[in-house]
Amino acid sequence: MADIRAARPRAQRLPVNWHLALLLALCVVEAIVFFWTVLNRVTANFPIGFDQLSYFAYTYDLIARTMSGGWIVLIDEFLHPRQSNGISFTVQGALLGLLFGSNRAVLLSLNLAYFLAAQIILFQTVRGHTKNVESAWIAVALFTGCSTIFHQGGIYYFMIDFSAMCLYGILACLIVWSRTFLETRRIWLIVVVAAHLIIMRFFVVLYFAGIMFGLLLFAAAGLRSPSSAWRAIAKKRVTNIVIAGSLTAMLVLPILFLARQGIYNYYVIGHVIGVEKYIRADQFGLHGLLDHVFHYPKSVSEHLGRSVFIVLSILSATALISAYRFDHAWTHRVLARLHRYRAEYFALGLMIVVPIVVLTLNVHKSPLVGNIVLIPLILTFALVLGAVGRHAAPPLGKDVEARWPWFLRLTSSQPVERIWTAASKHSAKAIITTFVAVALLTTFATRGLSYKDPTSQSDYAAITQLNTAIGHYVIDNKLLKPTFSIDRVVGYLNWGTLRLGNFEVLRTWIDFDPRFGAGSYGIFATPREVALKLIKDSDIVVLTDPVQARDPTLPIDRKIIEYWDELDAWTRRNRVLLTSADVYGVPHRVYVRDLDRTTAHN
Repeated sequence: MADIRAARPRAQRLPVNWHLALLLALCVVEAIVFFWTVLNRVTANFPIGFDQLSYFAYTYDLIARTMSGGWIVLIDEFLHPRQSNGISFTVQGALLGLLFGSNRAVLLSLNLAYFLAAQIILFQTVRGHTKNVESAWIAVALFTGCSTIFHQGGIYYFMIDFSAMCLYGILACLIVWSRTFLETRRIWLIVVVAAHLIIMRFFVVLYFAGIMFGLLLFAAAGLRSPSSAWRAIAKKRVTNIVIAGSLTAMLVLPILFLARQGIYNYYVIGHVIGVEKYIRADQFGLHGLLDHVFHYPKSVSEHLGRSVFIVLSILSATALISAYRFDHAWTHRVLARLHRYRAEYFALGLMIVVPIVVLTLNVHKSPLVGNIVLIPLILTFALVLGAVGRHAAPPLGKDVEARWPWFLRLTSSQPVERIWTAASKHSAKAIITTFVAVALLTTFATRGLSYKDPTSQSDYAAITQLNTAIGHYVIDNKLLKPTFSIDRVVGYLNWGTLRLGNFEVLRTWIDFDPRFGAGSYGIFATPREVALKLIKDSDIVVLTDPVQARDPTLPIDRKIIEYWDELDAWTRRNRVLLTSADVYGVPHRVYVRDLDRTTAHN
């Protein structure tokens, strides 16, 4: 008898190890799919896109400075912040580049690392909270099925948004794991992750402050409970929340203070005081109050994706039907369980609502940042669903561990009962887990391997031709800091593509100096005299078309029609045509200084 009792704990641990091993194996396959796609579909093409180009360029520059100046350069990034929206993302990319090679595939693997970590921690959190491994697998499957993973700003884009989404989700899991700051030993990890997230994206400090303040009020309300036990719990939560918030502030406030000028210029001027916010709102068609209010809820649904939304609906319906079918007292039990973990659900609610409210109040809208709430949303659903489904299926005999999950047991007919009983002898949990894991892997692999860049190969060829021709011209003529102008704001031909693209193709770092079509002369309406002056001051000028494929919401595209013919005439007279190509059906002509004629004249 003693031997049997001793063997039971070991037998109970085997399923835990098996599920985790299976999840880790799936992570390995996901990594293989990721690198195959990156090497064959992403890095094989010329780099484009404003935001990720700036991150790539800064990271490459940081790698070069570290190789020449030593590791102190990375430390100096925190002492003298040069980036206005976050620091640690490019520093982490630089570390990866220094360790494994300075190329786009290595830098993009930073997204993969956060993605895999988020899956594992989400799985462990749901399983530990619900004591239901099927709910944990469902949560991971829902997360990996979200549309945002393979869309713009997703795992194949070197931008803060995707990694910040994963890290924010990890923070949500840790808060649940700590039983909402009830476990003192676990708050230290929350502090580390929260500080890291804020340093990665400064704007998140507003989310964290709102969440912590809301939790503090929630915990403080419990101090008035008539129960001494609940008052003790509330007191412990208040203490831990104050400690965690204070420690996080001690870690991040010095860096935020050092970066205050950049933060002011980027967020206060760019997002609050300046007029750019109205231009961006106009681009998204946001003209009234309701447009702004519903923008991010719609954005979140788009990041979630139609297929995940359908699965969420089906699972919700089956949980309710199954619970009602087999447990007529389920309402009382579910409400009791939800009440028991009300602090965790309240914390997750804050982690969903606070970012949406803060982002909505900001007139400067973005199509990417709404993905920040996806993991808290899925985690909330999985935990609530676990509470609903906990008593939704009756036991099959005495083998409680061999129950069929609630979402598959919707009838109690005798033929089906015999099938369930027979299947339970062959480990129903293993069957269901394998099915969900295979579905998860198939979905990720299919979407990952079928990833197709929205830019066609013919357009990529034209983009490469234009950018590399300019690079060859600069190198051949030994220009140290060539000035560059373009008559429209596009993500495939600008100072960023010229710097990064030619570094990858020609292995030469060229410090292009942007003029017309960049910075304050980018999307804003540049006066005729200023535009002409900037064109005359440029070594390279790119002209396209005065009307074709221009964005009517951008002031520059509306204004340039007034004087484009004059820019074109002056450039034809005073510059030499280097190359031309059509991109997205728009003609692009590259003009350069005739340096031989200029030298002879001098």
